[in-house]
Amino acid sequence: MKKNTGKAPSIQLYFKDFMAEMLEYDPDIVGAWFLVMLKIWDLNDGGSVNKTLSQFAKIMHTDQIGAKRFIDYFRDEKIADVTEDNGRITIVNRRAKRDSKLREANRLRQKRFRDNAQSNADVAPEKVNPSSSSSSSSSVSTTIKEKERSDFDEFRKLYPGKKRGLDPEFGNFKKYKNWRDILPLLKAAVQNQIAVRAKVKQGEWQASWKNLQTWINNQCWTEEGEQNSDGRDCVDCHAPYAEGHKYQIIEGVKVWRCPTCRGAA
Repeated sequence: MKKNTGKAPSIQLYFKDFMAEMLEYDPDIVGAWFLVMLKIWDLNDGGSVNKTLSQFAKIMHTDQIGAKRFIDYFRDEKIADVTEDNGRITIVNRRAKRDSKLREANRLRQKRFRDNAQSNADVAPEKVNPSSSSSSSSSVSTTIKEKERSDFDEFRKLYPGKKRGLDPEFGNFKKYKNWRDILPLLKAAVQNQIAVRAKVKQGEWQASWKNLQTWINNQCWTEEGEQNSDGRDCVDCHAPYAEGHKYQIIEGVKVWRCPTCRGAA
């Protein structure tokens, strides 16, 4: 069967985070926000979409009155950053904007590393060798691969759970299509989870660490592992718990975010 080469690429959705963040909202709000996020992913413009009200109505599959109601709700509940200027509305998904900045920073970091490696290769004495250009490129590629392996090993040594070995675990991690974008996030993610777990009161239950390969397979670098000390206040700003709001379960731990911090996540 012939492959459909014109099919749109898949998107990266942290569905556990999405479902947890949307627990308190009505289905129509969840649906409208998901449609807006799809448009943001499709545009790939730094986590934002800029349209007229009538265009947003088409995106959300509703009329302009309904679209205005949804957009006002997104802004008031801080689900997204919303601005209006000269008849056009900009909606920003903060998570997508943050991820876009991380990807760009990682791209520039890798470019600088390649440029530096190439510059170091260029200062070496030139030899009359038809394969010199090929050898130089191969050397740069090898250096980059060694740096990526070293970065993963730094994260691996920090991870407190059971491990199998650097080669199988790094090989498993590289199966992800965008693993180079994820690699810079691993060390900070596990450091954050370790710090949060250290704040748990002695005697309180918390889930044991998964083995490293399971942690990777479950994409646990997306889970902040946050836990508040008394189980009541907001894990981000420590605002008092608001009665009637639901908790999230992250890495087996019950946590709560206030609506403001949940929208900024």
